Amino acid sequence: MKNEKISLRCSNEEKEKIRKEAEERNLSISDYMIKKVCYETKQETDNTQKIIYEHRFYSLFNELKAKKISRKKYIKRMKKELEDHGSV
Repeated sequence: MKNEKISLRCSNEEKEKIRKEAEERNLSISDYMIKKVCYETKQETDNTQKIIYEHRFYSLFNELKAKKISRKKYIKRMKKELEDHGSV
């Protein structure tokens, strides 16, 4: 029986992407998230991680482009993302 609840924060774009992916598979958002996290193969997980990091880099670049963050802050955050990703 499912009786635990998890909340998470995401952007509106991320929420809509998740909703759309779940809808395309005829799953609830909860079932879609559980399937993605608990039952994907390693290769699917690696591909998902790649997409997540690409999205983070793209979002960060767009913040810089829109002048929402300084170059210094962009470099600092990009370095952290690369370190977290294991690329540095």
